[in-house]
Amino acid sequence: MMQQEIEERLHQALAPTHLEVINESHMHAVARDAETHFKVVVVSRQFEGHLLLARHREVNALLKPLFVHGLHALALHTMTPDEWFERGGESPASPECLGVARPERAGLNAEPREPGRSQRRRRAIRRALNAQVKTLI
Repeated sequence: MMQQEIEERLHQALAPTHLEVINESHMHAVARDAETHFKVVVVSRQFEGHLLLARHREVNALLKPLFVHGLHALALHTMTPDEWFERGGESPASPECLGVARPERAGLNAEPREPGRSQRRRRAIRRALNAQVKTLI
């Protein structure tokens, strides 16, 4: 339902030459049937001459009312037709969720997994800082 609403709003406002709205909620620690996280690829002539920030603001303004109804996050890829073809008609892959999956919360589809590289690095830095503090005490 949310995906369809996003598609309709963007079609009406931007007349895109290419539009992809991909529900990526399954990649996050949310209920199995959630529609909260979306990757949106919009290719439109209306973006010509607009900076990336202005494009994102335009899409966010169009979808702002949906955040009240459960939309949580958007991964936006906004391009002109020329930019789209220069990229070979491809959009970047979405990164893994950096949030922590908590399977003890009912209805979650995420299984516990090994921490990612950045999370391991933060933990290593924290351990090193704690060790330095202990030597000063």
